[in-house]
This record gives sequence, structure tokens and C-alpha cells, in this order.
Amino acid sequence: MPQSFFMFSGSTSHIHFVISEKNSEGNSLVVNASTYRDMRGEDTTCILQPGDHPFIKAVSYIPYRYAREMSWNDI
Repeated sequence: MPQSFFMFSGSTSHIHFVISEKNSEGNSLVVNASTYRDMRGEDTTCILQPGDHPFIKAVSYIPYRYAREMSWNDI
């Protein structure tokens, strides 16, 4: 499993994690971390604590339903 992470720039930045190897088309699956607010519908499969990564300042989670396939050229 790759140990990659990156952030998109823009009005709000979220850390993103590459969670799969490249496929035959050169794409990988990417997810972001979002602040956990204990609301209905939040995916609690992966909860991150402050300090798990220097970018994580509040309890966060990975919203896997928003995972997307991205080209390594775009990452």
C-alpha cells in the first residue's frame, strides 16, 4: 500500500491520501480527511486523532463515499 498523502490548494484545503496502487491505466484511489462532527451519516470506519499527522488538528474521519480515482499525473 502506498504511503502517499497530499493537499489540494484552494479556498479550503483538505489532506488527501492515496489508498491504492496504480492500476493499469495509471490511476489510484484517493480519499480526503474531514472534521468529524458526530453527525448522522459520517463514516466512522477510520477516525483520525489530532497528531496522527501534522495536518490533523481536530478529530477527523475519512468519508470513503467521496473517494475518487485520480491519475498520477494529477497527483
